[in-house]
Amino acid sequence: NNTIANNWVGGVGARGGGLCGCGGFIANCIIWGNTSYGMGGAQIYSCDTPLYSCIQDWAGGGIGNISAEPMFVDPANGDYRLLDGSPCIDAGDPDPEYNDACLPPGKGTERNDIGAYGGPHNCGWISDYYHYYFNSGEDNWQFVGDLPYFSPASSVREPGHIGLSANGSSNCFSYWYSPDVWIEDGKLYRSRWLVSSSASNPDDTVQFRLRVNQKGSWQSWTRVVNSFNQQAPSASEPKWYDLFFDPRVTTNEDSGVTFSFDIMSIYPWDDANSWIYLEEMMVDEARVSTSTEILRYDFAGDNEGWQFAGVISPYDEPITSSAGGHLGLSPAGSTNCFSYWYSPDVGIEDAKLYLARFEMSSSILDPDEVVQTRLRVNQKGSWQGWIRVVNSYNQQAPAAAEWKTYDIIFNPDVTASTDNLAVFSFDVMSFDPADATISWLFLESLTLNEIDVSP
Repeated sequence: NNTIANNWVGGVGARGGGLCGCGGFIANCIIWGNTSYGMGGAQIYSCDTPLYSCIQDWAGGGIGNISAEPMFVDPANGDYRLLDGSPCIDAGDPDPEYNDACLPPGKGTERNDIGAYGGPHNCGWISDYYHYYFNSGEDNWQFVGDLPYFSPASSVREPGHIGLSANGSSNCFSYWYSPDVWIEDGKLYRSRWLVSSSASNPDDTVQFRLRVNQKGSWQSWTRVVNSFNQQAPSASEPKWYDLFFDPRVTTNEDSGVTFSFDIMSIYPWDDANSWIYLEEMMVDEARVSTSTEILRYDFAGDNEGWQFAGVISPYDEPITSSAGGHLGLSPAGSTNCFSYWYSPDVGIEDAKLYLARFEMSSSILDPDEVVQTRLRVNQKGSWQGWIRVVNSYNQQAPAAAEWKTYDIIFNPDVTASTDNLAVFSFDVMSFDPADATISWLFLESLTLNEIDVSP
């Protein structure tokens, strides 16, 4: 139950033209689309006769073998699950010993599906839904250059990565964005990003931002990596960054997300002539195995150490409340209002996964009229941020009759003593004249849990 597909290997022509040398036994496997210099069409060599496998151009006999197109979901983007109707579904060894243990990822009946998503060990996968290697333009990522008020970045698409440069400007913002990616309600997803830089010193790397934007409701999960800390990559040390998200899918529009790789050159001391590169990006499903509450704010008696940020130029200041068992913010009628409450410092640890759960309400009945609110976790020291935005013009907003919870899942990188603190923020952003700007938003509670993810 392996899938070996769309690989290129050099230097095997002397092996008789074959690509995959197993030196033994193949069963319930897909071997398809592999090429090499001087290969001559064969997919395997030096193997016993395979059984119940799907092998391109196979004409070697054996029991249960097929050579029909396996019908992968999206092989160009690394998704090698089987489409409905694939000839590999229920085509593996019929002995119950080889049955699919879990449906899904197995399809059809419990009989073995040929390939990696079938068989007795198919439970517990972190399903690799999308994988971008940027080896060609087939990944369909697109560049957005000229944005109002900012200088455009330069972009490059080269074998193995996509890149951005600020062209020496300290007022640059542009980005690459992915095709739509389809997700399901109630699942936890992880996006992993491998980023490199042409700068030899990570302190010189320009600021970049990694985003997951949920379509329809326009909720966003954002990670910012600044240039002035060791969290940034360098020419000699590419780095991985993870963004976890758990979407709330209530309409068809909500089932799509888009990923973005942004450059934000703001600081004059950055090496703004350098390049940053997205080398690889993948999306998979994760599962929470345990969760332990380590902190809770319920504002039952007072503001519990939270502070109001006050006037932030050039915006109007909201009015605030810390009575009634919650924190409150109101634009007081203004459509140019932004400010926030923020928590005391909270200690966090390296390589742990945290879930911050915000419980929200508002003073009005129609969620479409609720002003925009932003929920943030900011890592101090390195100033990395994980952000969730809840807009007023969708049913994701809270209402007086329907409180809602919003989760931010984050895994900090703690490399210095200044990195082991986080601050939580509850913001109001009133910009839409259609909103009920005299209404109130309330943060009812915040809990912080440490969670474990099982494969």
